[in-house]
Parts: sequence; C-alpha cells; structure tokens
Amino acid sequence: MATDYDLDAEREALKDLIERYENDDDSISEDPRYARLLRFWDAEESARDRAVINKDLRQNANPEVPGSAASQKPGRLRKNVRIVVHTRAAQRLFLGRMKTESAPAITGVFRFANACYWLWVWSNKGNPYADLMLIDLERRMRQLSADLRQHSERFRGVLDQQREQGFMVDVVESEQPVQTDQLNFGSAYGYTAASLIVAFDWYARMALTLETVDMIDSRRRHALVYEMEHKMRSILEAGATAHAILNRELLQPLTRADFGNDADDAAKARVEMAGELLGPMPADILGGSLLPSHHRDTRGTGAVAGTGGVL
Repeated sequence: MATDYDLDAEREALKDLIERYENDDDSISEDPRYARLLRFWDAEESARDRAVINKDLRQNANPEVPGSAASQKPGRLRKNVRIVVHTRAAQRLFLGRMKTESAPAITGVFRFANACYWLWVWSNKGNPYADLMLIDLERRMRQLSADLRQHSERFRGVLDQQREQGFMVDVVESEQPVQTDQLNFGSAYGYTAASLIVAFDWYARMALTLETVDMIDSRRRHALVYEMEHKMRSILEAGATAHAILNRELLQPLTRADFGNDADDAAKARVEMAGELLGPMPADILGGSLLPSHHRDTRGTGAVAGTGGVL
C-alpha cells in the first residue's frame, strides 16, 4: 500500500458505495468501483492496525511527546538490601540453627521470611487466621522495635554524658563484621525481621560497651541482652509455628466463607481445627475491618489493609 494513499479522500469518493454496503445492497459487487472499495477497506484495516501498534509503542502518551521519548520504558526495579552484624548473638538469630543433641533449633530470619510469605499469600486469598497471625506478628515486632530503640537511646545517653566529661568511649565493633548482601524476601516481613536483627545487634553492642568500661556489671549485661534476644526468638518461632499449622492439608483451603451459616461439613471442620490450634477468631478480623499492613485483596472485594508499616 502506497504511503501517499489518502484514506479520507478515498472515503469521500466512495461514500455512496459505502452507504449502499451498509444498507445491505448486494449489487455493489457489480459496480465498476468495487475493486477500488476493496482496496480502500484493506488500507483502512492496515491503518487501524498501525494505529493500535503505534499507540502501544507510544504508551498512549500525549501526541506532543516525541516518539523517541514516548517509546521508552523503564526497566524492572531492583532492590539491593544488605545487612551488617557485629555480634555472634545477632548472627545466630539471623541464620537460625538446626536442632542438635545438646541445643534446640532456632528459627532464623530466612525461615521466618518464608513462613510469613505464605501467611501473606493466604491472607491475600481471604484466610482470616493468616490475617490474625500476621497482625499479631506486626504488633510484636513493632513493640520489640520500640523497646530496642528506647534502651539503645538510654545506653547512648550514658555514653554521651561520659563524653561530655571527657571520658570518650566508642561503641564496640567487630574486627570482621559479617555482611549479607542482596537479601531477597518474598514479602515485607522478612525485611522487618532483618532490620530488627540489626537493631538488636546495635543494642547488644551498646550493652557490651557499657560492661567493658564498668558502667554495668556482666550479669546485668547478660540479662539485658538475653531479654531482647528471647523476644526476637519468640517472634521468629511464632511465625514458623503459624505457617506450620496453616500449611496443614486440611487448613490450606480455609477462607472467610468457611465461617458462613451455609458452610458445608468440610468447611466447619476447618474452622473447628483452626480454632482449637490458633484460638478464637476476633470479629473485626473475620469481618475484614482489621487487616495486616501489607494485605492485598486478590479477590476483588475492595478490602483495605491497615495503614503504616510494622516499625
């Protein structure tokens, strides 16, 4: 098709023939201009195809935008998250530990992140117990973050006061800190846990600093660190336990619909088991008015997650 083919002019020239076609006049095939009409239709269809392609390439941009700019698309966003820890206690929490004959297992951040990913998936599919577990984990992580921040600021205040008097003490640090690059978790909760590990590491370093210069004794330092370490381990373990329960074959299909009056026997069995293992279901969570911070409704019900993050 020639590039100088004028569709508008041809449409005007063939106007009467087009009208006869639209009125189901079969005799148009006998008109000497019929071949010309067929050529016009081919050209019109090609123009429509080109318009669709051009619109897609230009991303439906304003017509004033140059083609070179309208056709460009940014690449996929990449994140680069890394953490650095200085204490063995923080690294142990981060990595976790397999059970041995002499020591119990420790759920680390990676196992916790995987567990929370599936809780998040089930939450998005309408499982209210996944919502309940995530909301509780958010609350506990938020509280731990606040506790670590408060105590660390208090420790810093002690060191700052000494500095003002001329006794300057730097916070202890490892000669060879451990850095983990390119953390890649499936949901936001893994990153929250990783940030808490770093906050705990800083807290433990501050406490150890105070011990080394005799501002607290060893027993007090041990108690302070153990208290926060225990809270962190409890949160990590709670996430793994919740995943293990809801990952049971009977409970995987659980949704809010199972709580309805017209639920079948299988649904009632799921609700009963979940209640026995995870406790009663609060009305605001069952009704969807209270949801995890990162909830995404994949069922098109218009449910809205809570505002704000965990920290």
